[in-house]
Formats: sequence, C-alpha cells, structure tokens
Amino acid sequence: VTLTPVRVPPLFTSIQRVANGNVLLQGTATPGAPITIEATQDFQSWQTVGVTVADLAGQFSLTDNPGGLAKRFYRAFSPQ
Repeated sequence: VTLTPVRVPPLFTSIQRVANGNVLLQGTATPGAPITIEATQDFQSWQTVGVTVADLAGQFSLTDNPGGLAKRFYRAFSPQ
C-alpha cells in the first residue's frame, strides 16, 4: 500500500487589521507547504506580500503592512 499525501489548497481562516494598522493573515494549508500571499487593489495587478510555510498542523500566518491603503484584497496559493 502506498500512501500519497493530499495537497490542501491554502484557505484564509482570518484576516484582521491589528492596532498598529497592519493586517494579520491566518489560514490553513498542507503541512510544510510554502504559501505565497499576494495583494491587489484592482484585481488586475497583484503584488507578492510575502511567502510563509504552513507548520506541521497546517497553520500559516503572515503580517502585511498595507500603508495608508483603505482597502486591499488578498489571495494565497501554494506553488507546488
């Protein structure tokens, strides 16, 4: 019997603005998977905010500093 791990696409579980104006992004994904998080204001041009790795429980988090932007949209993906 061969067991093949199932890849779970990244999913945000929490996006919240914290007291200093930063945005804390938290989610779940395949344990050990690298997660790329991108942001946009217009859904046409996306910029990488950062890259993180899901821990052994499949949890990831990243803090973004959106500057003075009133709104910003995020997406997460695993390149593997």
